Amino acid sequence: MESNQPPSVLPSKIMIPEILFIICSFLEIEDLIRARLSCKALADIGACYAFREIVFCLHPDDLDMLRYISLHSIASRNVHSLVYIGHTIGQPQKTFNEFRNYYATNRTGPAEARLDIDQLRRRYEKYKRIAAEEDKMLRQRQDFAILREAIPRFVCLREVTMSTDFWF
Repeated sequence: MESNQPPSVLPSKIMIPEILFIICSFLEIEDLIRARLSCKALADIGACYAFREIVFCLHPDDLDMLRYISLHSIASRNVHSLVYIGHTIGQPQKTFNEFRNYYATNRTGPAEARLDIDQLRRRYEKYKRIAAEEDKMLRQRQDFAILREAIPRFVCLREVTMSTDFWF
């Protein structure tokens, strides 16, 4: 008697974590980040490699990311290096004419050369918002507050690099 049912599926074999760990050690960071999305085991093992070096800037999203990683039970134990790029874009804040002149001499491609004055004004307004946000963060010392909170959680931290655009 023939059955119309599909053959039974063999139970899937679980890969040994040590083998996954070795595999993850050979992946580029972009591939590792994608692999972490595939299953919980790869997410946990990938966290051991994906966050060895954390590069962050003076930006609310970057500081939130640093806090989040410091609270992650696996990633926080595997951070070896922090690189803080504290360069600011708005200190001192440029006038529109200074911004326009800077923009004219520092374009990154031909598409930017075709911006009309309205587009340039919109970029200037965005620049002013970001500069004001940076200024507020610096006055409130939010970057140092996050570092003070996060660094003790990075128990394997070996190196901290801080870069700024001004002399101490």
